[in-house]
Amino acid sequence: MKPQNQSAHCPISILSKSLMFSFLFLSLLRETKQWNKKKILIKNQKYFAKH
Repeated sequence: MKPQNQSAHCPISILSKSLMFSFLFLSLLRETKQWNKKKILIKNQKYFAKH
C-alpha cells in the first residue's frame, strides 16, 4: 500500500513545485518589466533635464 501512496503523492509534489517555480518566474518577469520602465523614465527625465 505504501509504494502506491508514494507514487501517487510524487506527481502532486512535482506539480506544486513546478507551479511555485512558474509563479516565481512570472513575478520576476513582472519585476524586471517594472524596473525597465523605471529605467526608461529615469533616462527620459535626465534627457529632458539636459535639454
